[in-house]
Amino acid sequence: MCIHTNIEHLLDRLNRQTLPERIDTMINAALETSGYYNVPRTGDTNGSQMVEIKIHDVFAEGASQEEAIRNWIKVAKNSIETAAASALLCSPDTISIEDMKAACEKIMSQGAAHQDYNRAQLVLDVLRRAA
Repeated sequence: MCIHTNIEHLLDRLNRQTLPERIDTMINAALETSGYYNVPRTGDTNGSQMVEIKIHDVFAEGASQEEAIRNWIKVAKNSIETAAASALLCSPDTISIEDMKAACEKIMSQGAAHQDYNRAQLVLDVLRRAA
């Protein structure tokens, strides 16, 4: 099963849950995916004071469990959208110019470190010159 499908299933579950249910779901998902769900210990002044979550190689943190989960959801959605944009960019199928531009812009918004950044930049330059 595709990792993004797993993330989508998790996002769907989280959207229907209360905060206590979300916390339980995220802790279990972290255990099942060899990730982590770290909550700072009360009185620990040496370690991070942020709640840190890594599930399906998606990382986020926050000042509270609620904020960390909310941030994880944002990062996970962005990961799915960026993967879809990369798939579109590399697709052998006929893609509309507007869809291709949107895919290139999505990839480029991730910064030069993204593996498809240069390809997206070249394609977008060609599309803009052709317009």
